[in-house]
Formats: sequence, C-alpha cells, structure tokens
Amino acid sequence: MYKIAVLTVDNQNSISQVSKNEPEINPLPYLKEYITKQFFLSKNNSFQILENIYRHYDICLNLCDGAEGDDRPGIEVVQFLEKKTMPFTGAGSAFYEPSRIAMKDAALKSKVMIPAYQYIHKIEELSTLKLQFPIIVKHFNSYSSIGLTKESVVFDFDSLQQQTRRMLKLYKKVLLESYIEGDEYTVLVASVSKNEVKAYYPAKIIFPHGEHFKYFDLKWQNHHKMKYIPCPNKGVADLLMEKSIAIYKNMNGSGYARFDYRIDKHNNLYFLELNPNCSLFYPPNNASSADEILSFKQNDKQTFVNTILSYAVQRFQ
Repeated sequence: MYKIAVLTVDNQNSISQVSKNEPEINPLPYLKEYITKQFFLSKNNSFQILENIYRHYDICLNLCDGAEGDDRPGIEVVQFLEKKTMPFTGAGSAFYEPSRIAMKDAALKSKVMIPAYQYIHKIEELSTLKLQFPIIVKHFNSYSSIGLTKESVVFDFDSLQQQTRRMLKLYKKVLLESYIEGDEYTVLVASVSKNEVKAYYPAKIIFPHGEHFKYFDLKWQNHHKMKYIPCPNKGVADLLMEKSIAIYKNMNGSGYARFDYRIDKHNNLYFLELNPNCSLFYPPNNASSADEILSFKQNDKQTFVNTILSYAVQRFQ
C-alpha cells in the first residue's frame, strides 16, 4: 500500500490574495485505499517539510499551485521533487507555468484560433494599439483571474487607459486581448501515461445575470453563482476534447491541466488559456471548475485521482 503525502498551500500563513479566498482543500475521501497525511506548505517552510517527506512517503499528491511572484509555494516544490526523483502528481517544472505566448503558439499549431493580443509595458504604448474593442485587460501571465475586475473588459479608449494604468501599477506589464463575446467552455485533460492523454467531458459555464466573464471576485467569492453543465452539443464536446489533447501534446504537457475556450456567435472556437495544476478538491458547495467537470456522470473523480497517481508512479520510470 502506497504512502501518500498530500501537499497543500498553508493559506493561514500567506499574504496572497488567492490564499485569502481559497476554500479548504480535502482530497482524502478519494485516497481511502492509501496511507495518507496532509501537509501544509508555505514559502518559508516548504523545503524543510519536503526533506522529511521524501524519505518517508512513496508519492506526493501535489496541490501546491503558487505562481511566480505570489506568496504561495509553487514551482520550487516541483523542482525539489524532480531533483529527488520522487513520484508526484501534477505538472512537471517545464509545464508548470507556461507563458501565454507558448500557450497561444501551441493553440495555433493545433489549428485553434486565439484572440488577437498585444503586450503593454508602459501607458504610451497604447498609441500603437492594434486591437478592436471590446478588449480585456489582463495580468501579463494571468493566473487565478488575478487583477481582473468587472471593469476589466473595456469598450472605449478612455476606459482602456484607466484599466491599463491600474494593471501596470500592480504588475508592470499588461496583456491586452480582444474580448470574445460568446459561450464559455472548460475542459480537463490528464496524462494517463507518457504516451496517452485523456480529456474529460467538457463543461459549459452559465454566468449569473449581469455577468459575462470570470473576474477575481466572481471566481473566488461568488463562484457558486456560476453554473456548470455538461456541454449540451456532443459535436462541440468532441471538438473541445480533441483540441485540448492536441494543445496539451504540443506543449509537452504533463500531469493535468484545465483549458478555457469561447465560441462566438459565428461558431468560431477560440482558445483562451490553460491552467496546469488547476484547483481541485474544493467543498461541493464551492467547487472549482475542475471539480464541477468531474462531477458529471460522463466523468468520475475517483478514476481521475487513480489516473494521476498512476502517472506519478510512471513519471521517473
């Protein structure tokens, strides 16, 4: 019987905005066949805890997802486990936090359209704006909807200047994208083996009245107000799964990731982004997007957990 160390972020000892809003994580109901213990890692104690874990456990279920510059343990956990060749779930370091350009290039290589985009380093660069309105103003390597507000989608130049100034002040660099109006879908993909990838049946997101996209407060404080339903069109579902697998493979994906798409009024499919090590195992009344996907009858969370653990064991073989 495997001994599994569950690695989660110590939200009580983090100043991250994500940590201040993240629900309690509990994967233990899906690990009943194993000997398990949950560990809470911070930026300050992660290496000390990991040094002890790798000597006494067989696998790490790694749920640490900190981004660069955030006060949450992240890629350094993965790099430690790789150095020790200890089996772990989730993305390897090469796939842990890919750039938005790498994602977009992989989508284009997979023959999926992407929104037009432009990076801004200083406000004066808006004079060379190449995009059509509406535009969404994002963190340059956006994660967890960080920095996004309801006003982040803009329809005129004055609003664009205001939102760009705000984001430049916070993050020094900004990603502008054409905002795609239409239905939003999300797909979960996992590595089954080094050569096989599985996509889980996609979800269509139904936004509450008056809302049209995931900004930080909607995602983290009112996520329960969004509804996730199995994609009602099987043809669309098959296309979403096919393209997600293609993008994942073109990025040399490992572990698992969640993909976001929009389909506009002309039925054009646009890839928005992917999220390696996406959030999982939140409470049922405040489930993450991946939890919602795995709640569908077409999918099964226990099978998913078994799959990612199996891949963890294969990782260094």
